[in-house]
Amino acid sequence: MKVLNFFYENHPKFEVSYERKNQISKPNIIIKGPRFCGKKTLIFNFLSQFKASE
Repeated sequence: MKVLNFFYENHPKFEVSYERKNQISKPNIIIKGPRFCGKKTLIFNFLSQFKASE
């Protein structure tokens, strides 16, 4: 939860924004995978759907 609060307070700047095949569709999900497989991009894309006031 601390990580999520950090990203809400400090909005990430996307260098490359492209759509991925998989999207986060459920509110409770466990994201697992090897390094550099795009887990952070999935999270950034999900968080970018929300406004700063939310």
